[in-house]
Amino acid sequence: MNVICRQAATADIPAVRRLYCMVFNDAPRFVDRLFTSVCRHDNTAVVDHDGHIVAAGMLLQYHARIDNRTLPCGYLFALMTDERHRRMGYMRLIINYLESMARRRDMHFLFLVNATEALETVYNKFGFSIVGQHAIDTIALRNDNDKIVDITTADYVTARRHIDNMPGDNIMLSDEQLRFELATLNDEHGHNVRVVSGCERAWLLGKPMADGVYQIIVFEGNKSLVCKAAMQLAEGSGCNRINIPTVPAPNVRAGYGMVKPITPDLSHEKLRTLNISLVMDV
Repeated sequence: MNVICRQAATADIPAVRRLYCMVFNDAPRFVDRLFTSVCRHDNTAVVDHDGHIVAAGMLLQYHARIDNRTLPCGYLFALMTDERHRRMGYMRLIINYLESMARRRDMHFLFLVNATEALETVYNKFGFSIVGQHAIDTIALRNDNDKIVDITTADYVTARRHIDNMPGDNIMLSDEQLRFELATLNDEHGHNVRVVSGCERAWLLGKPMADGVYQIIVFEGNKSLVCKAAMQLAEGSGCNRINIPTVPAPNVRAGYGMVKPITPDLSHEKLRTLNISLVMDV
């Protein structure tokens, strides 16, 4: 048996894509966009098992504002292993390789978004600790919501302003990454929404989550109107409740995820309140 963890070659990307489709249940349009705009051989690590790609992961570069400094950091994205080759230590090889890649590229810390609470324990073993929190203000759905939702293309400028003006330390998206996120939400869900009711106006960006919650990510305008719109969207998505942000203006949800400092100038304590905002989700 010959096993090696290495940077992907251009010729490996079709196999990485096939593995991604086996592991993640994403719509074809999302996968097309991901492997056209994001996944490249130079930001992807693979485990080659006897000539077959059986595990992979990506390292995406972001930037964080910390202590009035803008620092490069790495987002570990699309960590995946063929189910026939799990519990063989291959994900440890991938994470270690991506960490080495991040160090070579002078990144200051790594972060990832754990899909479930159970994965916290798994990533703890790799040196990651939890930061931020999910929004906690939950509103139960009713059946008598006004039909007031007007779904249109999201206002990119508004979203960009919200993210750039967030108070405190946060992950900042590049224009390319933010456009990818908005386009994906619009194509997959139609959930970049303008709401109009009489003379009132509101705008929200949100999406359904796997646990039956419709998550509002960013909103602007009348909060009551936003809640009604989100309830309507939740109903159409099979969700039974919504989460709304509880942080102060500009009304962006508290981020969540896990981080690992990889330079001596940072610590878990320094990163504990980091707000991971609007990262590219799958």
